[in-house]
Amino acid sequence: MAMTKMRVVQYDNAGRKVDIFESIQEAATETGVNQSNISACLSGRRRTAGGFFWTTEGEDPPEPGERKPRKKKTRRRKARKQPEKSVRSVSAFDPDTGNLVMTYDSVQIAAVTLGLNSANIYMCCSGHAKTAGGFIWAYATGKNEPVKPVHLTKHVDMYSKFGEKLASFNSAAEASEYVKESLGRNISVSSIRFACRGISMTAGGFMWRYEGDTSGLELFSLKAGWRYTGEQALRCVAQYTEHGEWMRNWNSITLAAEQVNDANVHSIIDVCEGRRVLAGRCKWRYI
Repeated sequence: MAMTKMRVVQYDNAGRKVDIFESIQEAATETGVNQSNISACLSGRRRTAGGFFWTTEGEDPPEPGERKPRKKKTRRRKARKQPEKSVRSVSAFDPDTGNLVMTYDSVQIAAVTLGLNSANIYMCCSGHAKTAGGFIWAYATGKNEPVKPVHLTKHVDMYSKFGEKLASFNSAAEASEYVKESLGRNISVSSIRFACRGISMTAGGFMWRYEGDTSGLELFSLKAGWRYTGEQALRCVAQYTEHGEWMRNWNSITLAAEQVNDANVHSIIDVCEGRRVLAGRCKWRYI
């Protein structure tokens, strides 16, 4: 039998939801956090991974400092002597700016001071994790030079099919929630990410790109060949019969064009702006 994928929810140190992923593998790919560490958080073997709390969808969000109860093992394992680690100073850096925050005499002192797992700091210093406890970690060199910032979540830009930028979001999850609440469309987080990477052309009738990436927008816009702007396509409209009787209101012209036969976004806008009389055998007015 095929294993069922579990949706994974990412929380920051304050217990606020950061993002939602379709699987552990996707979470590890998007955030750079080790996949085994995320699995350990879900099973209660770890408190955090990459400076974040992790749960499966449907579970209660964790409280800061809370740790899942660890499952008891029935088999006894012989305790192995851990190799002694050399004492080296470590520095904590801000993940957004890369600037030095604090230097500690050892990993153990840093872990005790901040309430972190020393193993997570070691993994960050050795390059196996990007962050631990919300900081970038590196062995101190005495130069106090800034390090390369780590963007834990990628900002997403929303475009119309014609290359018009419509909105910006802090993450693909935020974009998915906005489209669902404002336009009544269900666009999965994964489909938005696929569009951002160029794996698919659109998601939910829109083009998506990570912040700063505009590749392919001009080409797709030329293929579309329409004359209206993205802002017009998102305007609310009222639908009337050809005799002027009100029928219903629509949250956007795009939604109306999808549901009404023989009408498209271009023809509805033309009616609203007086360039034609009917679209889909109906009259239309901006609300």
